[in-house]
Amino acid sequence: MRSRPWVFFLLPAILIWISADLSRFLSVPSSANTSAVWPPLGIALAAAWVFGRRWLMAYPLVVGAWFATHGYAPSICLLFMAEQGFELFAMTELHRRYVGERDFLSSLAGALRFYGYVAVLALLPAAAALAFAYHQLGYFGEQPYVGVWLFQWLPEAIGVILFAPPMQRFFDWCQTPERPKIDPWAALFALLFGLVLLASLAFAAHNRYNYARGLDYLFFPLLIAMALTGYVRSALLALPIAVICTLLGVYLGTWTTSHQAWNALGEGLSFAGVLAIMTQLVMATTIERTGLIASLRDANHHDALTGELNRAGLVDYVRRTDIADTHHYMCLTLCLRDFVYSRELLPVALVDACERWTLAMLRDALIPVAEWAALARLDQGIYTAVVAYTDIHAVDSQVRRVAAAIKGRIFRSEDWEYQVDVTIGGLPFANSDAIEDVITASRYTATDMTRRSVQTVHFDAHYQAQLADQRAELRRLEQLKQALENNRFQLFGQQIRPLGNRGARHKIELLLRMVGPGGDWISPGQFMPVANRFDYMVPLDRWVIRQAFTDIAARADQAARYDQFSINLSGSSLSHSETSAYVRNEIKRSGLPASLFCFEVTETEAIHDWDVALTILEELKTAGFAISLDDFGTGLATFDYLNRFDFDYLKIDGSFIRTLDTNVRNREVVEAMVLVARRRSIRTIAEFVENDAIAAQLRTLDVDFMQGFGLHRPEPLSGLLA
Repeated sequence: MRSRPWVFFLLPAILIWISADLSRFLSVPSSANTSAVWPPLGIALAAAWVFGRRWLMAYPLVVGAWFATHGYAPSICLLFMAEQGFELFAMTELHRRYVGERDFLSSLAGALRFYGYVAVLALLPAAAALAFAYHQLGYFGEQPYVGVWLFQWLPEAIGVILFAPPMQRFFDWCQTPERPKIDPWAALFALLFGLVLLASLAFAAHNRYNYARGLDYLFFPLLIAMALTGYVRSALLALPIAVICTLLGVYLGTWTTSHQAWNALGEGLSFAGVLAIMTQLVMATTIERTGLIASLRDANHHDALTGELNRAGLVDYVRRTDIADTHHYMCLTLCLRDFVYSRELLPVALVDACERWTLAMLRDALIPVAEWAALARLDQGIYTAVVAYTDIHAVDSQVRRVAAAIKGRIFRSEDWEYQVDVTIGGLPFANSDAIEDVITASRYTATDMTRRSVQTVHFDAHYQAQLADQRAELRRLEQLKQALENNRFQLFGQQIRPLGNRGARHKIELLLRMVGPGGDWISPGQFMPVANRFDYMVPLDRWVIRQAFTDIAARADQAARYDQFSINLSGSSLSHSETSAYVRNEIKRSGLPASLFCFEVTETEAIHDWDVALTILEELKTAGFAISLDDFGTGLATFDYLNRFDFDYLKIDGSFIRTLDTNVRNREVVEAMVLVARRRSIRTIAEFVENDAIAAQLRTLDVDFMQGFGLHRPEPLSGLLA
């Protein structure tokens, strides 16, 4: 606070002097001057606690001068001035060291510390010393020392407890940004002037003995209102009630003797002090509880890692924002590729720094081109921004620029490093669209791009179609989960026929169908992609393995007509370390020979851990199972697969077989595949054989087996084993 001219130091001194004199004249006999100075000293001490200003030390000089002009001995005046000076100094130092800018009534612990600092550390020692001096000087006659000490200490302590909280609240309210600034010192002067005015009203009513009682209740309704509501604005509404209570006390009082005045003063002080303490404790608890609720509400709408909004906070923010029809709106979702998997392996500090940096990059890129933007962290490595814009080309350019800046960034920590890769999906939407659906569709777009490893940035003008696709996929997922739970699957089989030896037995490839709610068959093309995306391939594979072993064991005699049964094994199962043990336990339980079965490994299926996959395949082959490489020729690692493992069968992908009778290049490719297989002692199987012409070509190429709709359409396994 800037320095003040001397007149501003003089004004409170004059007001305290007048207030003390009127208090003495109106409330107590002329022989009891020490009680008269309690109200203004209570305000002075409270102001010292709230302001923490040392220049309030001028107040003891004013009070000492007042005592001197009212006939007190110089020793008494000096003792009282010393006591008041020590108290003010102690309170200002305690406030500076232990309170500072904090609100001392913001918590229950803060309120208890306030009582300890004021009543015990600041006022109690000084009051005890002054009471001892008064007692030695015989100022209180035959009164015991304890009585003198309590008389000196209790009014001051209760005065601060009464006046400090409303003064703190009132000054805080005066300084709130949404209203014109009010000088706190001016508010203090106004408070003292109000005390003088109240004394004048009592004097006009010729009822001097009720001034103390009215003063006791002056701030009590204010404290009660603050305790019950926790809002200063509501507390200020209690001021008229305080004035009414005071005036009633002035006009309706009946005390007429000095003895009654003493009793009224003591009763009022004790009653008001106890109620004030209880009220402040309730208020502190209420404020603490309100702060806790506010922090929980904030945590519910903000992300703990970045401090940005979360999904709930983003939805709430957009709903509360006045979205104008003159703007265009887009929901952008940025997704870090493979981040969830990497986060589990990399140091926490590294991935957290990566997330904060990515979100900051997105924010900095959107601010220059957006009318307004709201950002949120939806999940690990997934961030969404809702932006209002006028130029779609500027947004597109800026988004692609930030994608290029993020893509390839390397984060390092000790011996670890992580290279960032990113996809961004953008969906324009209208202000009438449901923001929850827009966010969901945008996230689906970005995560789907990540899963399929397509382009980095993609804007889709039809988010409703995206949302419809996602909901359809969700319905298929629920169908899959219910089918697994209720055993609503059926094994089908398709014959694999030998090409050279007419007397050789057929093989059967086992296929899976889901039973729909209406009893209809659902093909794998409708539920397998969902199972792949949501990690349900391992449960599906295990269902097929267990059911196949069980059904074939139950009809072992009929199954003996076939040479072998092929079962597809997904990349997820090949990455699961317990797959081999599960298969070997199931074949042992069934009592069937392992050589009766062949596991087909799909070449186009992603295998995350080749070391685990090779271990599983070797254990299965050692146990007696045959291993086939399916869809051969379609992937980038076609011949690498052959170098990694000794397969028993090689299934040539149908894309080379469909046009084998008309496409010379396909014929040459198939011929090369057969040659490679022969040299490695691997038998070949041709898929998608649709007619006799293709079958004839396969015979000339010396392919071992063939299958396709032209030879045999899949049918329930129960029919094949009938």
